[in-house]
Amino acid sequence: MKIIRRIIVVLLVLAVAAGLAAWGLLTYIKPQQQLDLAYTDISLESQLVDIIRSKKPEVRISDEELNQLGKKAIAKHARVSPDVTITGADFTRSGDNLTADVNLLWKNTVPVGAQMTFKLAWTGKELTVTHTGTHIRSFEVPQGVVSIAPAAISLDSYLPSIVHIKEVRFDPDFVVIGLTLR
Repeated sequence: MKIIRRIIVVLLVLAVAAGLAAWGLLTYIKPQQQLDLAYTDISLESQLVDIIRSKKPEVRISDEELNQLGKKAIAKHARVSPDVTITGADFTRSGDNLTADVNLLWKNTVPVGAQMTFKLAWTGKELTVTHTGTHIRSFEVPQGVVSIAPAAISLDSYLPSIVHIKEVRFDPDFVVIGLTLR
């Protein structure tokens, strides 16, 4: 009788410990901030007046405008794998490195807050955003668990048809787009 009682007590203690561990894990991975994928379309045409005034054929995209472009790109491809959907994002840039604080939904039930890093590159026609890593707080997520295919953002669609993008530079405060006429 004592053995059965001890087994039951041990099983109850293990069940409580497992429940506390699961609760701790869910608390650790939950999003730290409310994020969404709502974005505002940007208009590079409005900057054409500034080009005429400054006599520099370039458009500057601020970090906030880049944030809007990033949200738009993610919103189109929110399901990054069969198990993971991005539900919110906020982007910050440093040179050609882009960091996204994201809220994910794993298996359509578990909310997860993560930080994803990307590399920006200009490929001649499109701004390519390549996923380089993911962190959940201080834990680095292996590449195979969350991997995102490179996203290509066409900037030509934001410009009049007679304008061509010559180059893209990643300055400290702006992404600078050099322009020419076709």
